[in-house]
Amino acid sequence: MVLLAAGFLAACGGTRPADTPRAFPLQKTAASPEPAPAPLAEEHAQAIAELEAIGYLGGVNPVPQESGVTVHDPARARAGLNLYVSGHDSVAFLTDMAGNVLHTWAYPYERLWPDAGLPADHAYGWMWRRAALAPNGDLIAVVEGLGMFRLDKNSRLLWARPNRAHHDLEILGDGRVLTLTRKARMHPLFGDKAPILEDFVCLLSPNGEELVRVSVLEAILNGPFPHLREEVFGSFAYAASHRPAREQGDVLHTNTVEWVDDRLAARVPGVRPGNVLVACLEIGRAMVLDLETGRVVWALAPRFQPLHHPTVLDNGNILLLLNAWRPEKSAVFEVDPGTGDTVWSFTADDAPKGEFFTRTCGACYRLSNGNTLVAESDAGRAFEITPDRQVVWSFSNPHRAGDAGQFIATIYDLVRLESLSRPPWLEKTPPAGASPR
Repeated sequence: MVLLAAGFLAACGGTRPADTPRAFPLQKTAASPEPAPAPLAEEHAQAIAELEAIGYLGGVNPVPQESGVTVHDPARARAGLNLYVSGHDSVAFLTDMAGNVLHTWAYPYERLWPDAGLPADHAYGWMWRRAALAPNGDLIAVVEGLGMFRLDKNSRLLWARPNRAHHDLEILGDGRVLTLTRKARMHPLFGDKAPILEDFVCLLSPNGEELVRVSVLEAILNGPFPHLREEVFGSFAYAASHRPAREQGDVLHTNTVEWVDDRLAARVPGVRPGNVLVACLEIGRAMVLDLETGRVVWALAPRFQPLHHPTVLDNGNILLLLNAWRPEKSAVFEVDPGTGDTVWSFTADDAPKGEFFTRTCGACYRLSNGNTLVAESDAGRAFEITPDRQVVWSFSNPHRAGDAGQFIATIYDLVRLESLSRPPWLEKTPPAGASPR
């Protein structure tokens, strides 16, 4: 999950204004027990550094023949503004439906945390994995696996936290921020030969101070679902024999976090407002965590592997993206959380020329007119489809990645801000939006 004003919140699958998040005790933590660490062997220290450096490429697909907005049916597409982050640079764009850039936020990685001990020239430091927009034009963004920061509408830095944030964030109705962080460490349940990468759900103050931290791994291990624990250890065993050594410890790869309100709580026993929905790609699970108990309280029955971006719809169903529905083909499913049945889908077979595939990342949103907006990340494309699966808007990233600009830049996320008028903070004359790189 990216939000703007109160009117946009429900449309983007975020917390609605009426759903005020509960207050939690300051600095309440339900994370893994962390005794004083013993000195690490040199090979373990190196493995931890490599594991924490896992990131994404700025682009992987060849440049298509067309770019910008290639399809637009104004009568059937949901009008609004589009906020997206691109793999080519430290930047986020706000555009109109024709693809014209209305506003740009930009800030160079090397100026974020000069004293935090992070690599000065990190391989993935320039890419913003996710960005969320506040009602006043402030932008909060995640630099994958490194941290997060907040800019005002003029790209002035308000705060920056080297908290190893990754993949996702959501601005709640009271200004607090929900995100994912991670830490590589040795874990006794996974042997003493290599570290594992532990994901955390974190709730931050509007100033980026950590209020709550819950380990997703411990929430599974300590929860009431033995099959989830078995799946975690099965994932670890599979990775040990099928994946590159530097990635074997990424046992969950949690990639989504979303605040739960009464839409899902009304549909699923044991789930309540103030829980959080997460997605773990490696085990193909969408689950709900209770931040107060630090335990999993519910898991969606079907497994979708690899899974990205489950989001709760107004009807209480869950919309999600399956990267590998079939070989080299992706799909979006709307699932009944009670029965696990698929009630609607859009697959690569429904797409023009059968072309819909993103091996990594991806996002999906249900718009207020019933259409579905999809970020096909690796393809550098986003498109909007009607309930009867007709493409009524399509956008191909005009930016390029790679040493020679040979790839279309990845669109990690694109969200529609459903408003027929510009927000009051947006200047009538768009700024130049110069790139920091």
